[in-house]
Formats: sequence, structure tokens, C-alpha cells
Amino acid sequence: MPLDIIGLIAVDAAGGSIKKSSDKKKLEAAKDDPEEYERILEEIEKRKERNNKIALYLFGFFVVYLFWASIFG
Repeated sequence: MPLDIIGLIAVDAAGGSIKKSSDKKKLEAAKDDPEEYERILEEIEKRKERNNKIALYLFGFFVVYLFWASIFG
């Protein structure tokens, strides 16, 4: 089970790295068009906010799970 979780984290990190390099290429290509550049920056910020929310929910879920397991385990 822990190895599965570590594997998922590694896959997520690799996907995040690929997405960052893709975003960097998009920003570089749009540097001459201020509107497109701003749109891409907004997309990146929205994705970061969404990822932070998901991470917070997962952390909360694990805390509740650990609490629940300690009570009934």
C-alpha cells in the first residue's frame, strides 16, 4: 500500500514537471501577445489553486481516516 502511494506521487510529480515545461513553452511563445500571455498566466494560477484545494482535501481525508482508525482500531 505505501509503495502504491509513493508511485502515485512520483507519477503526479512527473506529470507536473511535464506540464510546467509545456506552460513555460506556451509563455515563451506568447511573450509578444500580452493578452495571450495574461490568459496563460491565469490558467496556470487556476490550476495551482485547484491543485492546492485537492491537496488540502486529501490531507483532511487522511487526518479524518487516522482519527477514525484510532477510535475504532
